[in-house]
Amino acid sequence: PTVRIANMTINNSGATLARGIYFSVAGGNLSSGVFENLEINVSGTGVGYCIDLLDASAIIRDCVLTASSSGGFSKTVSLRNDSTADTNHTLDVYNTLSTASGGTGIRYGFVADNNNDANTVTMNLYNCVSTATSGGTDDSAITAMSTTTNTAIINVYNSTANGADADVKQTGTNTLTVYDTTLVNNTT
Repeated sequence: PTVRIANMTINNSGATLARGIYFSVAGGNLSSGVFENLEINVSGTGVGYCIDLLDASAIIRDCVLTASSSGGFSKTVSLRNDSTADTNHTLDVYNTLSTASGGTGIRYGFVADNNNDANTVTMNLYNCVSTATSGGTDDSAITAMSTTTNTAIINVYNSTANGADADVKQTGTNTLTVYDTTLVNNTT
């Protein structure tokens, strides 16, 4: 079965961990998620995720996402897996506005993160705008990264990336490809 969350505003202000949506299908009977027409605002002193996907595939459409942390890190959309992942996962994002700000930690707009697993995580962005404001240790609008393995993939189509440190960032031999996309600061 697929989980659908739509047509609402989600606000979460947490001290240690603030998430708008946390979605994981690991070990369960869910197949995927659909998140559309949402406004998600997360803030706090610790870690903030608007949408955090662990070992899951999903579609995000027509959302406005704002993550802010005064002391931790802020990520608007995180697609990640870990060593327990049993399959590849894909996230398709359409017409979504993403802003990561605040604090002294990491600020990522969209991030695909493979954490030590041979399965791939693939993020496709279509007509999105991602901003990571300045002041953190790594302010990147779109990031493909991994630990040990290099199987994170991001494809960006007709979008805008505006990161104070990097508009787009690729670590290791992960893949990040842009098509007809504006890099506001022309930084990678």
